[in-house]
This record gives sequence, C-alpha cells and structure tokens, in this order.
Amino acid sequence: MMNPQHPPSPNAQRLDALSTQHAIHELHRLFQGAKVQKINQYSPTDFSLHLWKPNPDKLPELERCFLLVHLNKQNPFFALLTHDEVKSMFPTATHQSPILMSLRKYLQGSRLDVARSVAGEPAFTLGFNYSTELGFRASVTLVVEMIGKYSNLLLVEDGSQKILNLLNVVSEEQSQFRPLHVGAIYSPPPRPQGKTPWTTLNLAELWQDLDAPYSAETAFDAIKTVGWGIAKCLAMPLLERATSFEEAQTALEQWKTHPQGVLFREAHGSLTGFHGVDVIGQGELVGSTLVAVSVYYGSWKQGQLWEEARQTLRKPLRKKLNLLKKGLEQLQTSQVTPSTLDDLQVKGDILMTLYSMRHFTQAKPCENTFTPELNPLTGEAGNAIDVDVKKTWLENAQVYYRLVQKAKGRNAYTHEERLRLENELAYYKSLSVLLDNAESLEDLHALEADWRDAGLLKALKVKASKGKASQKALQKASLEEVGVLKLTSPDDLLIWVGKSSKANGQLIQKHLRPKDWWVHVAEGLSGSHVVVKVHGTPWADAPSLPLPTLAMATALAAWYSEARDSAKVPVLYTRGKYVRPIPQSWAGHVSYTHEEALMIAPQKNRKS
Repeated sequence: MMNPQHPPSPNAQRLDALSTQHAIHELHRLFQGAKVQKINQYSPTDFSLHLWKPNPDKLPELERCFLLVHLNKQNPFFALLTHDEVKSMFPTATHQSPILMSLRKYLQGSRLDVARSVAGEPAFTLGFNYSTELGFRASVTLVVEMIGKYSNLLLVEDGSQKILNLLNVVSEEQSQFRPLHVGAIYSPPPRPQGKTPWTTLNLAELWQDLDAPYSAETAFDAIKTVGWGIAKCLAMPLLERATSFEEAQTALEQWKTHPQGVLFREAHGSLTGFHGVDVIGQGELVGSTLVAVSVYYGSWKQGQLWEEARQTLRKPLRKKLNLLKKGLEQLQTSQVTPSTLDDLQVKGDILMTLYSMRHFTQAKPCENTFTPELNPLTGEAGNAIDVDVKKTWLENAQVYYRLVQKAKGRNAYTHEERLRLENELAYYKSLSVLLDNAESLEDLHALEADWRDAGLLKALKVKASKGKASQKALQKASLEEVGVLKLTSPDDLLIWVGKSSKANGQLIQKHLRPKDWWVHVAEGLSGSHVVVKVHGTPWADAPSLPLPTLAMATALAAWYSEARDSAKVPVLYTRGKYVRPIPQSWAGHVSYTHEEALMIAPQKNRKS
C-alpha cells in the first residue's frame, strides 16, 4: 500500500474530519467482528492494533493488518497497514506506558463491534466486546482524537462513560471545558459556539444570502462563518475549479456522499496529498478514502522514520570522520621533513668531523652559536650551528645525532599511524557511501549492525534468556535480512548487490564462487560489491559474461557507489577466484587481479 521510495514531504497534509468519517465508515464495513490479536506501542505517540478477520471484502492482504494510530501534535493521523509494512517500519515494539497495559488488558483478544466517526472532528471511536475474568461479556470504547496539540487516546467504559485510562491527562486547571483524567466521565470535544458541522449545512441557502459574485474565497469564508470541520487545503481545490456557487455545491456534495479516494504525486513520484475527488484530473484513483489515507500517511510515517534513522546513523559517522581527518592533519604537521632531517644530520657531521680533526682548542664552546670558517664536508663557508655551552663539542655533536634518530623513529611511527588512520578513514567513508545509497528502512536496519560493530552505536541490550537464541537467529539470517539486493539479469543470471559492509563481506567470503564474477568501481572509489552468480549455469565455463548481464551488473556497481552522480564511472570486473579478502581489515576490503575495466553510466534498473 505504501510507496517507500517516494515518501511525502515533511510538511504533510493534515487529516480532516470528512476524510476521517469516510475512512472509518469503510473500516467498520471491512473489520466489524475482527479480533484484536495484539496491541503494540512503538513510541510515546505511536500505537497499533493488530486486527484479524478472514478475507475481509475478499482482500487477502488485509486479512491480518495493523491499525496504526499516530498522535504526534504536529501531524496526528491513523492508517491501516499490512503486516509487512509495519514490520519494515517498526522491527521491534519495546515502548511501554500505563495506557498500553490497559489496552492489552481490555482489548487484546476482544472483537471490534462498531467503528464510528465524531461529527465535525478528525476523531473516531472503536467499540469492543471482551470477556471478563468471570466469563461475562462486557464492552469498552477506544476513543482516538486527532486534534493537533489536543490529540488524545482514551479507553472508556461503556454505560458509565468512565475513563479507564488515557494517554494525555488534562487537569481542571488546564482546561475549564473538559478535564480528562482516570475516573472522570468522558465527554466529546467541545464544539465551537454558534457553529455546526459543515456537512450538515444547507449550502444553497447559505450562499443565496451572499451579495457578491462567486469566488472560491467567498464561498469558503461563508462556510467557515457558520460551520466547522472543513479543511481549507481540501476544500479550496474544489472551490477554485468551480465557476459558480451551483458547481461548487455539486463538487462538495460529491466529496461528502461519493468519495473516490485519490492520491496526488509529483513528477518523480513523491506523494503530495490525497482527496476524495480528483480535483485536477491527474490523480491516482485508489478506490476508497481508507486506502488513500493509509497509503499517504503510511508513506509519510515511513519517510519520517527513514529520516530519523538516517540522522541517527549520520551523526556519529560524521563525528568519527571529522576526528580521523583531524588526526591525519595533526600527523602531517608533526612529521619531520626530509630536509630537516638532512640539516640535523649535516650539523652533527660537521661538529664530529671538526672534533676528530682536533679543530677545537677548547673543550666546550664559548657561545651558543658556532659558525665554522670552513665546512669540512663541502669545503665552502660554514653555516651557523646552535650549540650548548654546558656540553663539550663531542656531546653537542651527539645531541644532533640523537635528534636525527628520534625524528626517524617519530617519522616511522607517524607513517604507520598515518596508514592506519587512512585505512580506517577509507572504511568509514565506505560506510558513508552505503548510507548515502540506502533506499529503504530495511537497508538502514542492515547498516545498524555495521555501526554497532564499528562502535558508532551502542550494542543492543538482549536479555540473557534470549541471548543464545538471538545469536543463532542472527547467524541464520538470510541474505535479504543482512542487506543484499537480489536481481535477475536479462540472461536469467542472479545479480547480488551488497547494501551494508557486513553484506559485502558475506558476499565475498561465503557466496562468491571461483567461477562467479565480481564487479566493483575502480580502486580509489567506494561502493557496493556486485556478484554475478554463474556457478552451476551454462555460463560458468564461458570466457566472459553475456553482454546484457555485464551491462546491468556494471551499471549497478556504478549506481551503488560514491560516483552515482557522474556521467561515466570506471568499473572493474573479474572472476571470483581472483578476489581475496585482505587479512585483518574490514569486511568487504579485498585485493584482486586479472581485472578488466569499463567506463559505464550509473543506472539502477538497467536491463540491457
């Protein structure tokens, strides 16, 4: 249902009362009698109810689905998502709160009896029947209010209307209209004084009294004066296309009574909004408001989680890269240059030569600077040499020799340290490229393991009782679970692309057979490893890959590299038997021979 490749922009369209009404009506029709199998909480404002009803409306993908409720103050919404969509967004559900305990106590195992919207508000109620501990049937109502900063989730006892638990407590001091706390009697959100829900207005009579020519703003202002619950971002596109009050009324009535469920996208595919009417004639008809709302807000939530996950990974990586670059700069400035080494060596040699020639008449120098009249090494005029008047001429010569030895030792250490830092910097740059090229939440989850191995994220806390089982599950994880993209070439050959450092290492160490082909961008560029599986196929003994497969594999290697935005990228390919992991280096760091090179244009889905 969602479109993870093109999520909406962060400034998402708000959910309005009429869209809520239509979507909840469909939810009631599809899931009345559905069983609540599980209730999860993923964050302080994200909850889900796992609903199960065999083949509702003959839609197998909705047989087991999640009703996601997001009550963030900036953009509260709900969405009906499939099991796989929720799992991709929320791999674990570890958050707990008092209201979650109450929801599980009353609702888990219950059945949905009725779903109703609240007139004029983006809010709805879900009635559930459950069995008490004594075996009696009882009922409770879950109230979901998606009203900006006043959003709330409440569990209300039927009959008495007593609040059993709620998400946000509102005391009497905070609200003179509707205090909300455990034990209080629930009342719906207060209506604006002097106004009625706009869906109940007689628009013809309302506009008939207007002494002004038709305009979208005039029509909308008239509705807002006496009605509430109409979203300007949804009403104005309808009103602006109309040329008279009659056409405007027809459009609004269609929206109220026969919603279509339409999605709108930009040219590159990003969702820009949804509606109950195809207001611009270029919308994507999805058939129902519930589907439109779920696709839009499910994609928006996934985009939000995507950005949060990227920032979680980006922040420590950027910090580590800056530290490594700073360390390399410091090593560069602390290194003694060859000219300085030569100068120290020459000064020591001059002093030692003059000492051995018995040139000095005194055991120690008289001044801190000594200038020989003749350089015994070159026969030319000598340069000034700093000396210590407390030391003998021989000791001064030995001081320079010791400085030379220390400088050479420091340079040797600096060289080794520089190689280590450069190697480490190359590894973290490769992680940065993998992060830049990540295309889904699954890719980011796969990269989390690399970040933990590199010490960029704290290790996951696993309970002792589940530690061994978790380790075994991790060891048995399939390639898809650790970040490998599997594709099929035009020649029906498998092409595997590593999407994480660990996946790249697995491809090389466990899955690259001697006759398979390995593809990668040229040395000096970071990117994913690409493996073309020919082992056990008629192409195993062929001297080269078929051209369509070679074109696809090399284009993928260029695409999943740091040179993605270049017009042409140098790409290497060779047999698997010529590729070897470099010992004591990071996963996926290899050496290779017998390679051939191509200049190729990066392309994600090249087939020939």
